[in-house]
Amino acid sequence: PTDTRHLPEVPHYLARQDGKSPMVKRALLYASDASNHDGSDDEDEVVQEDESGNITTNRLKICANRMARQVASSLQQAIDEGGYGHASPLRMAVHVGSDTGRHRSVVVCELAAVSLRSILRMNVGNKLTQPISVGTRHRDIERNRHEHKDKDGDNNSGSYNHQKARSKQKELESDW
Repeated sequence: PTDTRHLPEVPHYLARQDGKSPMVKRALLYASDASNHDGSDDEDEVVQEDESGNITTNRLKICANRMARQVASSLQQAIDEGGYGHASPLRMAVHVGSDTGRHRSVVVCELAAVSLRSILRMNVGNKLTQPISVGTRHRDIERNRHEHKDKDGDNNSGSYNHQKARSKQKELESDW
């Protein structure tokens, strides 16, 4: 499990959107860049160089890259030592959490998936011999979307709730 509560929060005007929104991603990445230049050294790793030589000071990207490297290492170890492969496939779940599970953790998870795919594509030294697929699932975003769906499957939760309240009120009035 990875905790992302130490990373910058989403701005209040984007709180209703989820982490898959490009505006939320952009705002969090910008806030993470800006927070690195305030002189505070609350994290031990403020600068990181990736495999291609690019240097980043973005805390979200550093967290995602660190997570991707750990997952790639665990995958390699599981394939080598655990005997996983075509006959016995390996399924791995990585849990990333934050306060609501809708913004920071989603952005970090998506960035980590991109970084992990990059690491797997490079496959330095051909260490990974099995085909590997990387996917993401965001429990809290999916739960929130399912809670706000109306009968027809549309995301018009506000109008549906309003219609439901009106029909209930009419029922009560007709009983009199």
